[in-house]
Amino acid sequence: MDQLIRNNECEIIRIENDSSVIFKYKNLIDSTKSLEFSYLKADSMILFGPDKFVKVEDDVLIEELNFDRYELIEPYPDGMGPVIFNFEYGVLAFNNGWGMEFHLLTDKNKGKLKFPLTYKMEQKQ
Repeated sequence: MDQLIRNNECEIIRIENDSSVIFKYKNLIDSTKSLEFSYLKADSMILFGPDKFVKVEDDVLIEELNFDRYELIEPYPDGMGPVIFNFEYGVLAFNNGWGMEFHLLTDKNKGKLKFPLTYKMEQKQ
């Protein structure tokens, strides 16, 4: 089995204030799989749980919006891989570090992209 694909519907909530933007991905099937990413404006950094990510590459994916690639500030064994992010859209994709890649898609963009996204980027380095 080359790919295991599971679709889960989620509601995206974007909360912006002076210092940050919080992206809440509420899983409508299983609430234990809900996610929350925070973007710190002053530091141009993404927080996901205890992990901190910084931008390492601009414009890695251009659709309607330009997406940038973020990596862990301090990588560790089995740590998360890249996060593909845009300030307006939020997280498009991320690698959980165990070979699984997650895509947070809209109905509009899910037929336009070739997957996996982050794995291809890691192979180019």
